[in-house]
Amino acid sequence: MPPPRDELLYFVGCTTSYRNDEIAKATVQILEKAKISFSILGLEEKCCGVPLASAGFDGTFESLARHNTGVIEGRRTNLVLTTCPSCCRALRIDYPRLLGKVNFRTVHISELLLDLMNDGRLKFIHPGNNRTIVTYHDPCHLGLHMGIYDQPRRVLKGIPGIVLVEMDRIRERSYCCGSGSGPLRAAFPELAMSMSEERVKEAKATGAEILVTSCPDCLFNLEQASKRIRSGLTVMDLCVMIASRLA
Repeated sequence: MPPPRDELLYFVGCTTSYRNDEIAKATVQILEKAKISFSILGLEEKCCGVPLASAGFDGTFESLARHNTGVIEGRRTNLVLTTCPSCCRALRIDYPRLLGKVNFRTVHISELLLDLMNDGRLKFIHPGNNRTIVTYHDPCHLGLHMGIYDQPRRVLKGIPGIVLVEMDRIRERSYCCGSGSGPLRAAFPELAMSMSEERVKEAKATGAEILVTSCPDCLFNLEQASKRIRSGLTVMDLCVMIASRLA
């Protein structure tokens, strides 16, 4: 009889692994603070395939889906965690649609963070009377594709000293960062950058000091735009913000 499948598996994702490893490190710090046992696939993990599917490489996407599903189902886990909305969408929606039922459940880090905060498993440094004003950017794959709008906002509001202010275009009306899962940025870099700059200007207009998002692709585009227009706005991933304020 196989052993019980009870360990969380962290599917790191290519963008987080190679471009924003700070997010991966922050995630590990959070999981360890919450005393959650977890594993990673390491070299067995391949790209989720969403950028390739977006560019029309359906055959390669299916191959990646079969590989990743096979190695995940071979592990002691029934719960997969992602910090990348594209990976979450692939594992939660696209893989089952393509391959049929999969024997694991996928959650985005914002969903897990909210559960941990509600359970009192994350303790934060109290900033006294200091307040930090932040605004939140909805990633397309997290919001429009999976309906995850409230969880990251509730997480932010649960951090002592954080004041959340909203941009005009949020939730279903949110404005894309310009990445388009990668192909848009690769094919039309100036268009992608102009979209990011517009979004940064919207964030700046709220009076926020920090623009928070929960997608490594959005983070990259918005960071580059903020620097390019010298907005003075700090762009930060949700996991990195949480990790920086843990007691």
